Amino acid sequence: MATVDVSEMVKESGLDWTLARAPRLINKLATDNLYIGPLNSKMRPTLSREDYANFMIDQVDMDTYIGQTPVISDK
Repeated sequence: MATVDVSEMVKESGLDWTLARAPRLINKLATDNLYIGPLNSKMRPTLSREDYANFMIDQVDMDTYIGQTPVISDK
């Protein structure tokens, strides 16, 4: 079976896009205390599903991360 690189398809689509990368998603309430940026040692290995969902919903109205693949984690 052929491998499909979805991220490349999105990048070449001509659409405004944001591909948010997250570590292990966990079931806890949102804290809104997030690390958002490049992959590095400041990020924690977890993120609440609620924080991830809130971030993605916010991106509908914001252009901060259009055309980027930020990492999101608990701070």
